[in-house]
Amino acid sequence: MRARQFIIAILVMSPICAIAILAGIYPYRPKTMIVWIILFLAGLPVVLIGEGIGRLLIENQFVAKHGRVARMTYALIVISLWVIAGMILVSSTLFNNYFEPWGS
Repeated sequence: MRARQFIIAILVMSPICAIAILAGIYPYRPKTMIVWIILFLAGLPVVLIGEGIGRLLIENQFVAKHGRVARMTYALIVISLWVIAGMILVSSTLFNNYFEPWGS
């Protein structure tokens, strides 16, 4: 019974996570059906890995010792670095080989 619930949760959450990833890379979309399939299959693991990395960075011992303002500043820096990494990815040629703007 537990395995079935896990599979159902993955089938429900993967499209939601894939839509969240698509919203993050808007105005781009996958070029081919295979890239669409990969996006939906990888959606949940990518979001879970991102959440795990965020939790590790925010809840580590160094940050836990400092006050609220220091934690918020640290979180802002980490999020800014993720945004910059995303901008680099979107501007890369590898990204452009598999994704195209909507309406193209």
